[in-house]
Amino acid sequence: MDEVGHRQTAKAYINTGRVFDYLEQSEQAQNMFTAADKHLQQARSAGADLLEYYPLVASLKVYQSQVLSSEGQEQATEKVLTDAIDAMEQLLLLSPDHSQLTLWEAYLELSYLLMEYAREPQAQQQVDKTLTLASEQLDKKPQDAEWLYANSHSHQMKAWYEFDFGSIATGIDETTQAIALAQASIIQDAEDLKKQNNERILHNQLAFFQLETGHLEAAKTAAITAIELGNALKLKAPFNQEFEREQAYSFSTAGEVHQQLGDLESALHFYQQGLAISKHNHEKDPSNYSAANDLGVDTLLVAGLQLELGHELEATKAFNEIEALMEPVHQAEPNNKYYAHTLLVAKLQLKKFKEAKPLYDQLKSNDTIDKVITNLITKNQLNW
Repeated sequence: MDEVGHRQTAKAYINTGRVFDYLEQSEQAQNMFTAADKHLQQARSAGADLLEYYPLVASLKVYQSQVLSSEGQEQATEKVLTDAIDAMEQLLLLSPDHSQLTLWEAYLELSYLLMEYAREPQAQQQVDKTLTLASEQLDKKPQDAEWLYANSHSHQMKAWYEFDFGSIATGIDETTQAIALAQASIIQDAEDLKKQNNERILHNQLAFFQLETGHLEAAKTAAITAIELGNALKLKAPFNQEFEREQAYSFSTAGEVHQQLGDLESALHFYQQGLAISKHNHEKDPSNYSAANDLGVDTLLVAGLQLELGHELEATKAFNEIEALMEPVHQAEPNNKYYAHTLLVAKLQLKKFKEAKPLYDQLKSNDTIDKVITNLITKNQLNW
């Protein structure tokens, strides 16, 4: 192939990889992205125009970051995001007026990565860069649908930062701002399902935050809104597994709200719907650590409710399944606070306190001990 042929083939592989990503088939997606990368390097060797080359490289690296789920996820993900940022910085030196959306997206993904691995000082710097870039661009184009969406996503990410490292009340305020921006982006671009999904995700997030602060009716309203938005998306994109995965979060949050309200029958109904989706996603993509953790979390919710209903044997069986599922995931990604949390809860429920203590110490050092863990510590009278 000539340079153009390599570049066009790279685009085809990138688009195919994105389809596999939407289907939650991360290994196939990564294979496509690896092939795209090879063709881009060949295009570069054949003298590709850098104004054509750098945008493709940057986009490819961002897409790769979103599906990395193998061993070395933390380092590999950070590497591709750094590559994306470098490519965009080179592009902007050559063409200062070029769109900065891909640069913003790389900043956003890096912010989430740093938060996921509890690297708080670096995360704060990256969060600020993401918000600043999005805000500056929206000031220049106040009715631009993409920058409205980007600002919505930036405030959503800031809300999670506040939840992890700051004030949950501030996190709720940030989420509310993000919802308003999401709705504004939909007004400007009513057909884009990505923007509609963003609004649904934000209602999920608001429901979770309200649940954490004990505002159960507000949490219930947000969770039901998220489910309704998700049902509408399913009619428009029935095979999009990313949308289905988010719907599982909606069901799980609604289940938690109803459990705390004492409506155990409704809680179990919602939990089982979420668990069915998580099982399906994990079966389709067993090497995906995020899918494994989703399955672990949803199984924990069902098992915890079984304990409350007095079904101890069923619950214990489920806790053992979660431990077996998450042990290798945690060993491969020991710094990931979400995976450590899921495994810790399972071990506490199984009363494996000696094995649980190092996990507890890890999460305590990251300041990520939540009330689920605190309640189990109190229940088992542990002097930790």
